[in-house]
Amino acid sequence: SGGYTNWDSALRLVGSSGPFDMVLMLTDGDPTTYGNGTTTNTDVQFRMVEQAVMSANAVKAQTGPSGARTKVVGVGVGLSTNSYLNLRAISGPTQGDDYFLSSDFGNLQETLQDIALKNCASTLSVIKQVQDSNGNVVSANTAGWEFTASGDVVVGSPATQTTTDSGTNFSL
Repeated sequence: SGGYTNWDSALRLVGSSGPFDMVLMLTDGDPTTYGNGTTTNTDVQFRMVEQAVMSANAVKAQTGPSGARTKVVGVGVGLSTNSYLNLRAISGPTQGDDYFLSSDFGNLQETLQDIALKNCASTLSVIKQVQDSNGNVVSANTAGWEFTASGDVVVGSPATQTTTDSGTNFSL
């Protein structure tokens, strides 16, 4: 409340809610408070950033469901000139991998799509299951069904695939 930004509190909350394979930290400003937010300042201070770094490091020390360490990816929206340096401190040094910058909220969708395609599995798996009228699975994986995927993230859109005994995959 009051227009302050608390990266530390957000990351501590995520750390206690996990584990996760990846955490996206979206922000439109530098941290101006930490902890429970009783110490605030309208300007970013080293202590606010350091508290956020410690909380981000605790999140990154966790093991996600995939068995790998949790990755914290910073996403800055309309940040001030050097604010990306604070974002790097909680995520990592590489723009386009550890952190992303979006000039404004109008470009955020494209930024999030880039993150998903870069960091998540780049295929869509389709498995056809046949159920009876009670919702019980009669056949766990049925071959011979044709599916068409379309959209600006599907390679060769529209793309048509026929399922095999192990399903089918669309490249994204």
